[in-house]
Amino acid sequence: MGRKMTKLSEKSLFSTQVEMAAKPELTLRESWVIQNLDGDYLRSFLQDNTVVSYCSERDDAEWFNTYEEASLRAKTLDIVVRKGHKLHRFMTRRISL
Repeated sequence: MGRKMTKLSEKSLFSTQVEMAAKPELTLRESWVIQNLDGDYLRSFLQDNTVVSYCSERDDAEWFNTYEEASLRAKTLDIVVRKGHKLHRFMTRRISL
């Protein structure tokens, strides 16, 4: 009954991309790719007079740094090309230059 409650400090477990760039000790970052119903990855969108091109290798795919950017592109592809594009998240190592 005589216990006094202590308030815990609110510390966010999530960081924005700007905060992540300021923390060189964190080497992983979140990256996103888009995959169609056939299992191919998005390579390019609206480039070289082509609406969309796909590739079978994940390494050749177009990578997105934020979920919002990838989600917007996937929704656009669902409208323009065909419904059924999925997002896949990967943790990639930051490369120090």
